[in-house]
Formats: sequence, C-alpha cells, structure tokens
Amino acid sequence: MLPSKRELLVAFVEVLREEVRILESSYQNAMIGATHEESRAEDPKDMRSTEASYLALGIAKSLSAKRETLKSLEEVSNVKDESSIPVVCYHVVHRSENDEEKERIYVVSPLVGGLRVDIEKSVVVGLNPQTPIAKALKPLEVNEETEHPMLRHESIEIFHKW
Repeated sequence: MLPSKRELLVAFVEVLREEVRILESSYQNAMIGATHEESRAEDPKDMRSTEASYLALGIAKSLSAKRETLKSLEEVSNVKDESSIPVVCYHVVHRSENDEEKERIYVVSPLVGGLRVDIEKSVVVGLNPQTPIAKALKPLEVNEETEHPMLRHESIEIFHKW
C-alpha cells in the first residue's frame, strides 16, 4: 500500500528537522571558531577570523532558510483535508535498457526539492517543480511511459498519481 501525502510529508519533516539540528551544531562550532582567541589575526594579512566569520554567516543563512522551509512543510503536512495538500505524488518504475527496474515515489513540491527518504522499502525523492524530471512527469497519466535525457537511457512508467 502506498503512503498518503501526509505520511510522505511527515517523513520529509523528520529529514528537515535532522538537517536543521546538524546546521545548528555547525553554526555553534563556526561561531566558536570565529570568536576564538586563536582565530584573531596575528598580522594584517592573516584572514583566519574573517574566513571563520564568513563560514558562520553562510551557515546562518542556510539555517534560516531550512527553518523557514521546515515551518512551511509542517504547516502543509497539518492541513486537515489531505486532498488540499499542494503536492503531487507519483509512484513510478524506472526501466533501464537492460530491463532492470527500480521503483520510486516522487513528491513534487518546492518545499521538498532535493530531499530523499526511505519509507517501507520505497525510495521517496522530493522534486522541485522546476526540475526537468518533474516537468516530464507533469503531463503524464497512469500507465503512460516517457523517456527523458536526464534519465540516462531509462524510461519511466507511472503506476499511480495522487
């Protein structure tokens, strides 16, 4: 049985929470490095503290973006009416030239692009709607098959769309 949209989004929420936790730890370490006594410049050409500050700033920006995405994803996954959840899910089979098959579930939403999670023996991949694969899937219906240059000599058949 395929997971519901809500189950898929909750799994992505967990992945994002872990990423936020890791970024928070990295940010704390970067801040310590930027303000540590040994990072201070010993001469005008010494850039250790500047580099550490830039690293901390970059992590802070990434952390802020991840927190915003996590907040939005939590809100979407808590929508009462699952049919109004603004994502499209595809259960597909990739077939290579030598007839190897790989099942995937694609979840198309700007909130989950680039994320991946395993749920009940299924690989679930988040796609941004602007990606070539998401664009190739969009016009297809169940039992249709397509090939796309991004798929490296594989075809995709859609088994279920919800």
